[in-house]
Amino acid sequence: MVKILKRIVLITLILFAIPDFSFSIVEQTNKTVLVKEESQETPLERIKEMIKYMKMYRDEKKEKLNKKEKEENNRIKEKITSILDVPAMSKEAIGDYWKKVSVKKRERYSYLLERLVEKIAYPASKEYFNKIDIKYDKVEKLSDDKYIVKTTVIDKDEDFDVSLDFKLHKTKTGWRVYDVITDGDSLVLDYKNQFIKIIKEKGFDHLIKLMERRLKK
Repeated sequence: MVKILKRIVLITLILFAIPDFSFSIVEQTNKTVLVKEESQETPLERIKEMIKYMKMYRDEKKEKLNKKEKEENNRIKEKITSILDVPAMSKEAIGDYWKKVSVKKRERYSYLLERLVEKIAYPASKEYFNKIDIKYDKVEKLSDDKYIVKTTVIDKDEDFDVSLDFKLHKTKTGWRVYDVITDGDSLVLDYKNQFIKIIKEKGFDHLIKLMERRLKK
């Protein structure tokens, strides 16, 4: 599990994020509410948007935010989360076991994976993304409803670069990231190799317990 979490840190720090909505503000009965709208952005625009908000996200454990700042930070988190399709990734990451476990357990597992990504990746994202450069190399069509956005991450301080490719699929609410490829390594495949190993050795319930334990730390 430690290896999994280190991998989450490694890749999500170079990256990232759930329902895919853009938001507009309307006034209703003297209250400001969020209206969900289908995103009309292209795959490339979605990736650029995600990175833009990652640069803006603030670590509330390190910074003292007032009420207004916390509300803005939550809005930013929602925008980031709206782009990464964690439910799709969580389903793929456990393969055939998805159909073998109960709906309740599937929902719990998906929820935990979402929270772990938020807990580990988001707080450090601002610092990381503001110290690197991202080169957008090209966008390739994989099928009618799937694209891959190829980028190169350049860290001038550490003097290294790494390829970072985002796979997106079209959903009812717009383009969402369903896998991330770092120097040829698939995030979802890495999850799958690790999660299935744990399930085979100690069961699905044990995987959930490990995730719950890490989330409480």
